[in-house]
Amino acid sequence: MKSGMVVFTSILTLYAAAALNGQPASHPPQGGDCSMSGPPADGAHGAMARMDANGDGMISRAEFDAFHAMMFGKIDANGDGQLSREEMQQHMQHMHEMHGGH
Repeated sequence: MKSGMVVFTSILTLYAAAALNGQPASHPPQGGDCSMSGPPADGAHGAMARMDANGDGMISRAEFDAFHAMMFGKIDANGDGQLSREEMQQHMQHMHEMHGGH
């Protein structure tokens, strides 16, 4: 079960990195912006800038956890604290469309 959660978190992180707006690390948004609109992030650099809430160039466990909690909340469309297959499919479709898919 724990290895499944690690894999899920890793996949969620990759999708989050692809979905977020790229922004220079020197100007990270305060509070860990989790916007799902705009152009794809600049890979790990963009994702790091989004997660680094205090702008110190490092991602603490608290910043990492807060970012993923925000991502979970965005995907959990009905707010029940669980991700259904339908919510994940909807999120994946949204990601696909954001990247020029049909």
